Amino acid sequence: MIRRLSIQPPFVHVLPAFVLPLLALLALPTAARGQDRPTAPAAAKPARENPIEITWRCDPPVVSPGGWVDVVAAYDVAQGYYFAAPRSPQGPAAKLEISGPQDWRRNSSAWMQPGQKLVDPEHGEIVAFGGKAGMRWRYHVPTGIPDAKHEFKLTLTLTLSDGKKGVERKFEGATSVHVHSSGTRGPLLRNLDNTTPLSEEEQALLVKNGFVVRPRAEFGVARSKDVAVVVLDILLEPGVHDDALNIFCEPQERRFIPLPGWRAFHAQVGLAQDTQTTQLREVLPIEFWDDGLAGDVKIPIEVTLRTTREQDKASRMATQSIVLGMRYER
Repeated sequence: MIRRLSIQPPFVHVLPAFVLPLLALLALPTAARGQDRPTAPAAAKPARENPIEITWRCDPPVVSPGGWVDVVAAYDVAQGYYFAAPRSPQGPAAKLEISGPQDWRRNSSAWMQPGQKLVDPEHGEIVAFGGKAGMRWRYHVPTGIPDAKHEFKLTLTLTLSDGKKGVERKFEGATSVHVHSSGTRGPLLRNLDNTTPLSEEEQALLVKNGFVVRPRAEFGVARSKDVAVVVLDILLEPGVHDDALNIFCEPQERRFIPLPGWRAFHAQVGLAQDTQTTQLREVLPIEFWDDGLAGDVKIPIEVTLRTTREQDKASRMATQSIVLGMRYER
């Protein structure tokens, strides 16, 4: 059972659970195509009729009032092609424009994975996007609104290059999100999985505590009133299940406030020798304040989990302390 504690700023008790996409054996299936994991543009040009495909979507497709939804422009660029990122210092930078419901506050800018620096023959050194990835803009859903579908209109303008010459392309589309009381509070973020093997330290924590947590900040940089989430991935020791979870985040620097989180993933995963383990993912949203002080911000998190081993019904409680860094810019 997951017990969610009350939240009273500046102290926040968010009881979620979380995921641990670790070992290559635990690679999760992708929930949506062409999302936030860029691949470097390759040199060879493939035999593909359409060198770029754009898909629009909302993550999650059904969101609860008061939650957050990401409007995503996902792209699939053929090998050998690329375009300049929105923040590329040179070249015709891509431009993403979104219009949506009034009174839905959104983050200050779209978020995307880092691009790759390369020298374009027409424009010099640029930051390029290629492969399969996406750009997302986070919106806050107002509380107290009735159940209904809400539409977003998107326009993405970019110059697609094959390494010799670029051609401007413009894509227009629409997507919608259903606001409903049964929806989740925020994005599922399943494509942020990684398959890095467990380190020796993580292996030791898994044996000691019955679980191990891998945290990461979704955004490297946040701005005033941005909601940037911390993703908490956990892997339970085989033969163990979670009974009670608590996440405690105290903003020591008072630069941000933690908000109620949500569960983004929960699955049984097979390991070698027919053993089973559980992966959990919890998302903790962090809202940054406009305090006028740019710089690095430390985010301290304590994750406490009680686990039970089925065969002997023995349970244990353990805590893993985490400190993440994020940069605040005005």
